[in-house]
Amino acid sequence: MKRPIAIYAVAIWTYFQSAIYVAIPLLIIGKFLKISSDLIHIVWTSISILIIILMVGLVLLRRIPRIITIILLAIACIIILKISITMPIREIFVTISFISNKQPLPAYIIYPAFFFINIICIWYLMRKNFIKLSNEYRQNIKNKKRIVPPE
Repeated sequence: MKRPIAIYAVAIWTYFQSAIYVAIPLLIIGKFLKISSDLIHIVWTSISILIIILMVGLVLLRRIPRIITIILLAIACIIILKISITMPIREIFVTISFISNKQPLPAYIIYPAFFFINIICIWYLMRKNFIKLSNEYRQNIKNKKRIVPPE
């Protein structure tokens, strides 16, 4: 039994969403409390490692990481809505740093795109067929471990 390929895309997307929505509040809190940037980087790296561990659990089709991923994506949707609602009209461009030349992109395209991709990922993880496949995959793994080769 094979894992669905889409789970890898969901894991990668969730990692980047979590990295974005963890880094932003961390930087704001760090500047507000005047915390050193080294400490902020250590905390961000620790959180990133925890998210990577969570994504490995998601790819292994485990239940708890799937539920936590759904919660993280829902929180990202709420943050996107909050940013979209409170964003002033003059700030309609978002600079995405991983795009060459740091080309500003329209926020009215980026934020809805992020929101809808998050919703699609949540829907995918909550489908009955995916949950059934996940349970069957985990059961198959357990059964393979229980089979003891003859001596």
